[in-house]
Amino acid sequence: WDDEKHRSGGPGFLKLAPVQEKILCACLTLREDDTFPYETVLYSTIKKSGKALSLDTPIPVPSGWKLMGDLSIGDSVFDESGRVCNVVYTTDVMYNHDCYRLTFSDGSTIVADADHQWYVGARRKVSSTLSVGDGGMFWGVMTTRQMVNSPWISDKCNMSMFQIQNTSALELPEVDLPIPPYVLGVWLGDGTSRTNHITVGHGDEEILSHLGVEYEKVPDSFNKKLGVWRAPEYKIVLGEYRSSKNSFSARARELGILGDKGIPLIYLRSSVEQRMELLRGLMDTDGYISSDKGRCEYTSVSWKLISGVAELLRSLGVKCRISEKNTSIGGRYIGTAYRIHFQLYNDKVWFHLQRKQARLRSKPSCKLRPQFIHITKIEKVDSVPVRCIQVDSKSHLYLAGTSMIPTHNTVIAAAVATWFA
Repeated sequence: WDDEKHRSGGPGFLKLAPVQEKILCACLTLREDDTFPYETVLYSTIKKSGKALSLDTPIPVPSGWKLMGDLSIGDSVFDESGRVCNVVYTTDVMYNHDCYRLTFSDGSTIVADADHQWYVGARRKVSSTLSVGDGGMFWGVMTTRQMVNSPWISDKCNMSMFQIQNTSALELPEVDLPIPPYVLGVWLGDGTSRTNHITVGHGDEEILSHLGVEYEKVPDSFNKKLGVWRAPEYKIVLGEYRSSKNSFSARARELGILGDKGIPLIYLRSSVEQRMELLRGLMDTDGYISSDKGRCEYTSVSWKLISGVAELLRSLGVKCRISEKNTSIGGRYIGTAYRIHFQLYNDKVWFHLQRKQARLRSKPSCKLRPQFIHITKIEKVDSVPVRCIQVDSKSHLYLAGTSMIPTHNTVIAAAVATWFA
């Protein structure tokens, strides 16, 4: 240790991290009376100190999203139960770690280092850290490296070995929304993009009784090209009808969705019931549910809207995946259509339209595939800067990635031991 340069170096010296140099500088710099400031120094840290995710990993927070690299002590995130928890520790950015890209059954990916921990269920006891749990699965904490080196495909069926419990709905307080959430959902599903008009098909007039706002019937019109009457249209009346500041269009314009449909962030971080009402509006209009197995779909040609609906579903604890295909009318290509696939059960009211709600199946007593996200692939990638956090959730889990996948945090056991010492 060089007292004058306050750093280490030269042959045989360890290369210290900046934080370590600061500690040594504080401990080994002599005072004016030529004595050391401390008689005894205890310093310890986790070996390699790394259970880390890539810095560009999106982390859901109550205000929206933050990247792993931008999180600070005191920031709020979510645990696997959807409850808000707090970041109590962050590491410096770490380099040259072995990194892997994990791909999940919904198509999302997360880049993590080899020592990052995951709370997983496995079809066989492939690690001593696992113990038998529900449905004969073995549950426990495993690192990315341990999963890579384990048998990958189950012997019994063509399914991945490891799975992660899906998150519960995010628990957030009710907020003041400029447009009632069900009304917004109906407009996003079957509304005219640049006006306050919504279309309600014959037989679905039940939708109107759930709007909770005033509406006016638009005179019927005839489509000469197709030779049919157009479906009934209604215009939404919010606040003072003649006041441009309180109209539906003015509020939609302020939200940035007039002429460019999407779900504003304030709705995606509203209360559970407000988000449920938004989803009901979307599903009552543009949502599809099969008559046999209750499988649900939502389709749109707008990626902005479809990604918002997917985030809405995930924030309500619903596992979903997105597929896409080219669409055409009369042989003329019109663009890419995106479709969200998911499963709902009748333990909750997901639709206001009774004909759709009645198609839902009863939720089985045992846990089924829709309640888990499967790890379908783990592949080595080039090393990237990584970082880890510690949260104060009892489970040591927090949500990460666009699919809000529960993952394990860093447990700073060495720091705790030092504090007690």
